[in-house]
Amino acid sequence: MLLEGKNLSFKYKNTDYLFENINISVESGEIVGLVAKSGYGKSTLSKILAGYETPTKGQVLLNGKKLPNKGYNPVQLIYQHPEKSINPRMKMRDVLLEAGPIDYDLIKAIGIEEDWLTRYPLELSGGELQRFSVARVLNEKTKFIIADEISTMLDVITQAQIWNVIIEFVNKRNIGLVAVTHNKHLAEKICNRIFYLEKENRG
Repeated sequence: MLLEGKNLSFKYKNTDYLFENINISVESGEIVGLVAKSGYGKSTLSKILAGYETPTKGQVLLNGKKLPNKGYNPVQLIYQHPEKSINPRMKMRDVLLEAGPIDYDLIKAIGIEEDWLTRYPLELSGGELQRFSVARVLNEKTKFIIADEISTMLDVITQAQIWNVIIEFVNKRNIGLVAVTHNKHLAEKICNRIFYLEKENRG
């Protein structure tokens, strides 16, 4: 499968373009780094690639077709701030069940303790919530993952644990991964190739 962003441009009303004419693609089983400093539009581009934001110009295609607007989106976005994507009124077990049956081997590998499943989001730390955000998208229906600065708020040990689980999963399931980060060293370590948004963002 192939996920493509073609000639993507984005601007808010009455502002300059955040980026213009960006072309980026990722194939099944490929890990692509999307690297840029803050302010270059990494998070906005991430939302566009996952279908959560509409580009001002250009289009996103999955195998040559537009992303589905109903049902489960095979392109899943993991936010930098997990509290933005988790319903605060739901217990964590139900958060996971939104995506399908719970894989207890997976949640154990990613460091989720079973007693957390009965808690509400406000009863967990940001790092604990991020583990749930990751676990929720690691299922058989997901074909591409856009991971937007997912480990920035985590300690080094937790970062390594989460990335190891993600990389093992995408390799096993032949999932395409876009690792969005300002950390060039992380991208060089885990990615097959790197897309530098600053260099492409010329307009």
